Formats: sequence, structure tokens, C-alpha cells
Amino acid sequence: MKKLALIMLAFVFLVGCGKYSSDADVTGLPTDMPEDFNITYEDWIAESNKNIFDTYEGYIQKDLVISGTAKADYTPSDEVKAEIYSMVRECSLDKIKKNLTSTELAQGDEITFVEPCTYYKVTFTALGKTYTVSGDYTMRDYVNKNKDAENFWNFIVFIRDIYRSTDEYKSLPEAEGGYC
Repeated sequence: MKKLALIMLAFVFLVGCGKYSSDADVTGLPTDMPEDFNITYEDWIAESNKNIFDTYEGYIQKDLVISGTAKADYTPSDEVKAEIYSMVRECSLDKIKKNLTSTELAQGDEITFVEPCTYYKVTFTALGKTYTVSGDYTMRDYVNKNKDAENFWNFIVFIRDIYRSTDEYKSLPEAEGGYC
């Protein structure tokens, strides 16, 4: 029974950002959030109309499609920032080096195309070093084949939920139109 409990506990730690999510040796980031930790998350279909969550400058920007963008000041609480840092660490974003797109991830597989395609970019600073991870929606086809794609996608879903749930984001106007 003890053995089963240990196996189940190990499984819980491995869920989240992939197979390696709780292995401290996979990330080079310290357990405790560094004082200089900041992050910018961006996603877009039209590069001129990005959705942005930026703790460096302290704002959220929303893509309004036809109407451009709208912006609101936002500074996350220390708890929210620590939660984001923990997920950055769990997902080992500091170790992802390649652009996570179908073109980069396909290994004999057919390349996936999505039109219109959403692009993603995460830039963060920790201990004086700045990291950037980028990709596009086509990485979704590789989340079961590639741990970096799985980790980055899990982080994207997590951070989108964070910024879209803020009062500041909710106070911004609704988008008009759509992409096709």
C-alpha cells in the first residue's frame, strides 16, 4: 500500500508541465523566486494587434481586432507573480531553446499548417538573465511527442487564464470582428 501511495504521489508531481515537471535538475532556476523576476507574455494573429501581459512595464493589452488594441495598467500581487514563476520553473522554460513550431518539431511527420495562426512569445528575467521562448499554435500537434512543446503549451494555457481573469483585462472593451 505504501508503494502504491508513493507511485501515485510521484505521478501527481509529474503531471502539470510534462514528464519532467518536478525534477529540479531539469530547470536551472532556483526554487525561490528571484527578486528580479519579471515576465512578458504575448500572443497574436496580426502582429500589430498583440495580446500582452507585461510585469516589466505593468500593463495588460488586449487585441480588439478591427479597433486595434486597448491597454490597462496592471501590477500582479506578489502571490500571483510567485505562482507564475513557479509555473515557469515547473515547465523548464529556461531550457527551451528552439522555436516551437511544426516546422521545427516535425521529425518525419507531416508539417502542420493553421490559418490564421496564433503566435506566442514569452520573455522573462531571473537572476539577471533574460530568456525568450516562442512558437505558434501548430505546436499543439506535438504536445504528446515533444516535452518542450507540451511544457510550453501548458504554460500558455496557464498564463492566459491568469491575465484574462484579472479585473483589468475584463474592464477592456470587447473585440470587434475576427480573423479569417
